[in-house]
Amino acid sequence: MGKTLMPPPELILAWQTDRDAYPRGVRQDWLLVVLASVLSALTVVVVFTRLIARLRVQRSPGLDDVFITPALFTFATSLLYIWGTGLTKLSVLLFYRRLTAASLPTPFLYAVHASLLSVGGYVLAFTASLPLTCAPAAAYWRQVDLAWAAAHAGRYRCADEAAALAAANAVSAAQDFLACALPGLLFWNLRVPRRRKLAMAALLGVSIL
Repeated sequence: MGKTLMPPPELILAWQTDRDAYPRGVRQDWLLVVLASVLSALTVVVVFTRLIARLRVQRSPGLDDVFITPALFTFATSLLYIWGTGLTKLSVLLFYRRLTAASLPTPFLYAVHASLLSVGGYVLAFTASLPLTCAPAAAYWRQVDLAWAAAHAGRYRCADEAAALAAANAVSAAQDFLACALPGLLFWNLRVPRRRKLAMAALLGVSIL
């Protein structure tokens, strides 16, 4: 039997047969569509502005730019969510590493390198787990077919997808907060006015969103 996040079979059947309750299937309001469209457009603008600044203004592209570009396009599909978020975090961490590495404190560099390994391991581990969610692997998408699921009842099994997604999101959120907090180690001891420190902290805090 399956433990994936597919709707219950009786609900799928109702969508197909109960035209009184679901005359056009299940419809959602437009809030999610509008929000996703606005944020996606904003992401595209920010990334391309960054690339133009690096390639045409500074003329100093780096490895962090290589990672942010595919990260933008992998956001286009939820199937590559792990790669999209992972490449974005790798780009941010490599940008930290690129900040005149010779002058950065050794503990900070160790923290950046540890974070890079953590994000890389996260991407590889959860990517490898995707084809192993169901056995056989085809059951992951074929179980939505009620006829197939009934004919193969007891002949396939699926892992608890909800638990795997919860674990992936928890690890990803922890890595996000770490990546946003790392720069604070650099400027916290800087001899600058307190107001400037708070402004820098607020600017970095926006990245959490």
